[in-house]
Amino acid sequence: MGKPIVGEKHQEATQKCLAFSAGVDRTVEGYEGLIAAQQCLPNNTVRDNFAAEYSVLGRLWCVFHANWTPIPRQTGHSFHVNLDSRSVATRG
Repeated sequence: MGKPIVGEKHQEATQKCLAFSAGVDRTVEGYEGLIAAQQCLPNNTVRDNFAAEYSVLGRLWCVFHANWTPIPRQTGHSFHVNLDSRSVATRG
C-alpha cells in the first residue's frame, strides 16, 4: 500500500473515529473534555464499534508513520519522539 493510499485511508479512519464524538467541544481539556467524549459512547455496542474503528486507525498510523520511533524520556519533557529524524518535544 503506497503512502498516498494509506494517507487517504488514514484520513477516512480519523473521520470515522471523530464522528463518534461529533458535537463535543474539542477546546475543553482535561477531565471535562474526557467525560464529554466518553458520554458519546453510551453502551457496549457503540464502544465496540468505536474500538474497531480506532484499531483500524492505529494500524494505519503504524503504516503511514513507519519511521516513528520513541526515544527515551528526558527530564523536563512530557512528550518527546523522533519522527523521520526530526525531534519533536513539548515541555511539560
